[in-house]
Amino acid sequence: MEYIWGIDKFERYRIFISKDDQDDMVQEILTAVKSLGIYRIHYSSLLYISKELALQPPHPWFVEKAFDYNAIRYDFDKAMSHCKNMKYHFSNKDYESCLYAFRETIHHTCSAILAYYGIFMGCGYLSPVHTLQRVISNIESQKCGEILSRHDINLKVDLRGKGISIIDFSRNIKLLREQLQITSSGGQLKHKEIEIAINQASCVFEICKRLLSSFLDIYELSNTKKTINNEMSLVRLAEDIFHVIPGFETRKDKKGRIWIIHNLDRPIFTDIKNRILLAPIYIADSRVTPSYLEKWSSIINPLISNTIFFVSNSDYTENSIEFSETLRSKGILGLLFKLDKLINIALSDDPLSELELHLF
Repeated sequence: MEYIWGIDKFERYRIFISKDDQDDMVQEILTAVKSLGIYRIHYSSLLYISKELALQPPHPWFVEKAFDYNAIRYDFDKAMSHCKNMKYHFSNKDYESCLYAFRETIHHTCSAILAYYGIFMGCGYLSPVHTLQRVISNIESQKCGEILSRHDINLKVDLRGKGISIIDFSRNIKLLREQLQITSSGGQLKHKEIEIAINQASCVFEICKRLLSSFLDIYELSNTKKTINNEMSLVRLAEDIFHVIPGFETRKDKKGRIWIIHNLDRPIFTDIKNRILLAPIYIADSRVTPSYLEKWSSIINPLISNTIFFVSNSDYTENSIEFSETLRSKGILGLLFKLDKLINIALSDDPLSELELHLF
């Protein structure tokens, strides 16, 4: 597999892929070449075939980068379609078609999650469920001093941010694997056994939706002219965007205000306390009044927070120095984001680095 490791974008996979994984990839390539019915193949042709097998549908092994919309959308849509078919065939007692859709739902659900985080998806049909279980086990068994990959950390943070326990998620994947073994045993399955299997697949697909929906919605919004109709829709969209940026979670207080929570130890964030107030600027005119700034700054408790992120949906041109100084006099850092810019940051290859460039 050295031809893949020679490509920089795939180099990061080397340490995460076992010898067994590499052997499986070699076997897949050999099987594909044998099916051509030829005696010889040029090395360059072999490279192209190998790359297509590794990256293209129906069951790719890798994504070229994390947050690749097309790769994620493909697996997500396939998972959603098969999940719907699985339930339809079960209701009609077409168990053979139901179990086929069940296996496809599992494959594409787990593949979509792994693709989103840029994690190796596995080689071979249904490999993603086993790979995902291995990733979750690595996160669960992390010991003090061990370093998880950036992609594993993103998954861990997102699960916590969505209110999904890593223990519960691990248990769901283990149960899914058990159901996969039961339904693949070759024996005659009872109606209740199949019902348990499809319910478990549906449960994991719902977790997949919770993890990926913000990213998919934001990407699609960036390619449409959808209008933000009010202040509330603006702040909710901004909340979704910060869900996508690694290292951030969001929480609502009792009055429905949204706080961004971070535990980043990167140098730029050392002066930003870990609770950041998210505030909308939904206006048509060119300035924000002092009373508007006072409204938001009065919410800040300096013991736990010192920063407000303002998000504007307009071509707002407030003088940034004046804007910042108005709040700075109260010991508050006020930072302004135009919505389009924030979307571009979230959809970039490295959202956190792009955010840092914008902040300072």
